[in-house]
Amino acid sequence: MPELPLPPQAATPQDLASSAGPASSADATATPGSMSASAQADASATGFEALVRWAAALRPADLPVDVRERALLVLADDVAAMIAVRDDPQVTAVRDTLVQPGQPEEATLFAGGRRRGERAAVAGANGAAGDWAEMDGGYRPATCHAGLYVLPALLAEAEHHDRTVEELLTALVAGYEVVTRVARAWRHDEMVIHPHALLGPIGAAAGAALGSGLAPDQAVAAVSAGATTSMLGPFDHALTGALVRNVWPGIAAWTGVQLARWSAAGIGGDPTAPHSAFTGAMGATADPARLTDGLGETWAIRDGYHKLFACCQYAHSTVEALLDARDELGPDAPEAIEEIVVRTHPLALRLDEARPTTSLAAKFSVPHAAAAAIVRGEVDADACAPAAVADERIAALRELVRLEPFLPTPAPPHDRPSTIVVRLRDGRTVERTCLSAIGSPDRPLGLDVLLDDKILGAVGAVHPRYVPTIRRLLEHPELHRRPWRATLDDLLGG
Repeated sequence: MPELPLPPQAATPQDLASSAGPASSADATATPGSMSASAQADASATGFEALVRWAAALRPADLPVDVRERALLVLADDVAAMIAVRDDPQVTAVRDTLVQPGQPEEATLFAGGRRRGERAAVAGANGAAGDWAEMDGGYRPATCHAGLYVLPALLAEAEHHDRTVEELLTALVAGYEVVTRVARAWRHDEMVIHPHALLGPIGAAAGAALGSGLAPDQAVAAVSAGATTSMLGPFDHALTGALVRNVWPGIAAWTGVQLARWSAAGIGGDPTAPHSAFTGAMGATADPARLTDGLGETWAIRDGYHKLFACCQYAHSTVEALLDARDELGPDAPEAIEEIVVRTHPLALRLDEARPTTSLAAKFSVPHAAAAAIVRGEVDADACAPAAVADERIAALRELVRLEPFLPTPAPPHDRPSTIVVRLRDGRTVERTCLSAIGSPDRPLGLDVLLDDKILGAVGAVHPRYVPTIRRLLEHPELHRRPWRATLDDLLGG
């Protein structure tokens, strides 16, 4: 199947990792390690403010064609992830506490119908749904689900303020740039705080500010305030399956809409906020140049990924390797396997829980993903459902999985590899290696796979016009000048 081509000037993970342009003329020769603490703080504040002002000034004509198309696919994929969990009882419970009868009908809830409500409430509900199936897209050069953080608040504000499709896509690209550059500018030695909690409010504030058309001063105040509302959500909540992790993007989206509103009344943060919070309070290493280096020339959204498997992306190379080996293993593989050795990258080594107790914990378990791939032949939305977690064949295989480091870890884009070594009771050994999982920027999903297999499977039953509308928008960019509200009617129509 055809793949979406990589743009000729796309920023590679290597480019992004090595970028070290000056934040200002005064620091032109400085490196993060050589700057004084006060100079680093000043450069961070200057760079952050310049980044947000650039985002507020970005216009549709500024976007390269491929960037606009990628933004449309990020939107289509992430909204489909929200719709996919429309019948989940826990998502329904969150939704019903937020979007209630009698609210002003300002924005659309993506829950399989045409229910509308107050825009902050809707943003919160859509944000909570967005990561529930673990099928939303992400960003490879840093652990950051930028679309998930930006879109719920942005979509609510764009609908309320009657933006056009091209204005919505431009705001998505700009918000994506803001939150991913923040993610790259402040690095933590260990992933203690989950990025949904840490970065979600910044992305949401950017989405709400850009979607509501705030003036640059107000946008800076709102997004700065977003840095002060980051949550201390433990990363290990994903590993243990604590479901509050899934609602952090919803809390962020609700907060982002409020911050955009309040900034118009003079309530906001200061551009020093990210550095004060991330370096001053949390001890992150700052590299202020990443906030503005190549701004408007490289585009972060080019380095996003789409998921083909419904589990943590860190496990995708393992899943792909095992699916590739499945035919050689044979139909009796679950009973014939003696041991499964998974040699994988450092991020995946933490996902070692062999006895997950919730669907979320299963999505963050390499042993479960591996066992489900062998038993089911796919890792789809049902592969981590309660029935699959309790499946005796999958449970038995999970106990046979052993994780080891993949040494040496290759450079990007092959920095999330996996080699699987399956030893069978008859003495045979089956081995496969996947250096970079399908859906990654260097191995993009084919357009037909993304739209007709993944997205149509998630939304087609309730919104049969969804995928055809996305295709028309890709083929006829003049339709981007239409109001988003009218396009939404096309997407969700029967």
